[in-house]
Amino acid sequence: MEELFSHYLASIIELLLTLLGKIFKWCNNNQGALTLIIFVCSIFLGWVSGIFAALRREPKLTIQLLPGPTFFSVISRDNNQSHRIVIALYTKITNTGYAPTDISTVSLGYKTVFNNSMFKRNKWNWIDQPTASIEDFRCDVGEKNLKYYPFLLQVSNVTKSSSPSYLLNGESTNGILYFEGPELNNQYKLLIHNGLTNIKIKFTDGYGKKYVKKLQVPYTELEYARKFNPSYGSTHSTLHEHDNVSDYH
Repeated sequence: MEELFSHYLASIIELLLTLLGKIFKWCNNNQGALTLIIFVCSIFLGWVSGIFAALRREPKLTIQLLPGPTFFSVISRDNNQSHRIVIALYTKITNTGYAPTDISTVSLGYKTVFNNSMFKRNKWNWIDQPTASIEDFRCDVGEKNLKYYPFLLQVSNVTKSSSPSYLLNGESTNGILYFEGPELNNQYKLLIHNGLTNIKIKFTDGYGKKYVKKLQVPYTELEYARKFNPSYGSTHSTLHEHDNVSDYH
């Protein structure tokens, strides 16, 4: 049995040596082809590694909501014949990628349902850019002091500055994003469940890359919201002959 095993092992070794001999002989006779193969493989591996390195150098923006003036209201217009949604978001934006970038544009989507006697239809409505807020958002700190919240893409009336929108990798910024939607006929109802509505917030960075985040925002009455900003919900009405607004019911 031992002799049989030794004979089998010797046969395998002889076969491997023969194979290695043929490989060495082929390499000696085909040095040009071998060099070309190695060259092509090197280019391919370099190309692949370059792609992965480029992907790692991309920016990546993440979005989260902060405690503070983050809420929405629905305000009535024209004696309750139409309404408009108003949203304030106190946001934190972080660049978790591997390259710096700028926050170029921000838009917001909210969902309504069209309801008449014939059918119902859900629809995402988009506000293409933040609305200029007439006043700064603030809150009381103690009895005599006020805390002013920074805007993300608007210059503050008080501090004459805004939060930085250019972010290096690992940096973050925070600020208020404020939106007033267009006037809607009362057949379009905002979808609200348990005092919350779903929104989509879409950012575009300096490279044209888009980021979309779905969030839930709580409802608040107009009176409470105006404790943070007395002009909350008033930008459009101020621009259009000071229309009177109130909570929509």
